[in-house]
Amino acid sequence: MINWHHDAFMRTTVTLDAETEALLREEMRRTGVSFKALINACILRSLRDNPGERQSPEIADSPLPMGPPYPWARDRLPTHVAEDIEVTEFLEEEARKRRHGQRYPAL
Repeated sequence: MINWHHDAFMRTTVTLDAETEALLREEMRRTGVSFKALINACILRSLRDNPGERQSPEIADSPLPMGPPYPWARDRLPTHVAEDIEVTEFLEEEARKRRHGQRYPAL
């Protein structure tokens, strides 16, 4: 039986550009090293050599509108929808009070 541990093996897909692929193939032919061994060696060398010079890649992000905040931004809703929500919440609160036997003060 083979025991697998969560970090024992990891498979991933890497997309290489043409220049990188050509350099890797050339190095594999020159050294006779497998693709897996060469990739691991290159990554380790890159991460160990001059760690202070590494820079995070720039990530281009732009915010996307996600709509009103939860549950709703009532000031942005059409009036009839906001009123319907208020009525629904009022009725739900009244039903909750009745279930729990809460009495109302006399008016």
